Amino acid sequence: MRLLLVPWSGMPGFMLRVYKTSRILPYHDCLEISTFTGQTIALKLFDMYAEEKRLTTFNPNHSLRMAVEIKLPDDVGERLLRLLSALSRVKPSMLRRKTFRMLAENPSLEELERVLAVTKLVNG
Repeated sequence: MRLLLVPWSGMPGFMLRVYKTSRILPYHDCLEISTFTGQTIALKLFDMYAEEKRLTTFNPNHSLRMAVEIKLPDDVGERLLRLLSALSRVKPSMLRRKTFRMLAENPSLEELERVLAVTKLVNG
């Protein structure tokens, strides 16, 4: 699986957008991670599991941007996207808690799954 990681500046601040390279279309849905802790966790996991990384450009709507294209094993890529999608929906106030800060220091897929499952149970 190939993904495109694009740093983005928006109204709420900086965010990381993640696109599947096979499905990039104008105005296509992408995964957006807007919190610093979430971005740190995502980038460390991408770096940990990437088989290949390549600096590239991305030109959505005539606005040239720097990006990184990464290649992941398909099973890990799908699992990682599912977890990061759940992480992107966690409230920023939750991400400031010690558990998420500790996870950002040394993330793993298993630990992220566990923390997100507990967070979902506690907060509904």
